[in-house]
Amino acid sequence: MDGRRRFRYGSLVLQKLRYLPPNLATSASMLLGLASVHLSSHGQFKMAAWCIVWCVLLDKVDGALARLLHAQSNFGVEFDSFADFCAFGLAPAFLLGQQALALPEFAGGAARVAMYVAAACYAVLAAARLARYNVQTAALGDRLFFGLPSTMCGALISTGYLVAVRHLAGRPEASSLVLLTPLVLLCAGVLMVTRFPLPKLRMRRLRWFNWFQMANIAVVYVVAPLMLFPEYLFVLAFLYVTVGAYYGRQIARAIEEEGRLCDAGQG
Repeated sequence: MDGRRRFRYGSLVLQKLRYLPPNLATSASMLLGLASVHLSSHGQFKMAAWCIVWCVLLDKVDGALARLLHAQSNFGVEFDSFADFCAFGLAPAFLLGQQALALPEFAGGAARVAMYVAAACYAVLAAARLARYNVQTAALGDRLFFGLPSTMCGALISTGYLVAVRHLAGRPEASSLVLLTPLVLLCAGVLMVTRFPLPKLRMRRLRWFNWFQMANIAVVYVVAPLMLFPEYLFVLAFLYVTVGAYYGRQIARAIEEEGRLCDAGQG
């Protein structure tokens, strides 16, 4: 009898332990997001941007681990949302906000007020997107997102910042382009709560496309931890959003024709 109890206890422990790896990945993402906020507050903007990039990698890892270990749970969904808000809501707002406010173009006046407003709006809209995902049903399963996912938004902002610093710093046109920072941040926030359809990354019927997709993912998980080629990371994210928006609309139209499109948001 004691042996059976020990076996049941051991089985129960193993069942609980399977939730640990994805939750550890989520915890690491949250801590990196907070680290990014801290670094931005102390003027270490490049490192803050790379922390957001690493949060993007961890956001994909925790989901993959949860599916692999059959460790999906309501707790995991809520915990992941808190981590995403730190990494892709607060951290990008602090990165662009603190960087802009450190520049002479935002020393005062309307430009400085616009930066504060844009950063605040971005954080609120990111929170709204994550909350909408938690309370609405995923009607389209693994096919589509609605609007720009917060993870992809963080990827675009962080890699875009790294590319801009590398290629525009010190150029005469940089002083005029930097004034667009509030608009960029505000547009990114609005895109998160729009309804345009965006295909999810998944295996397709085309074998060459699957190999292309897996090869790019492998390269990303090599160059990003080494802080290499932010240009490649930015172009990859930008192409996914622009090309994906076109094909996502085609998929949505096909679903509409089948009468299976429901009012649901995904984040």
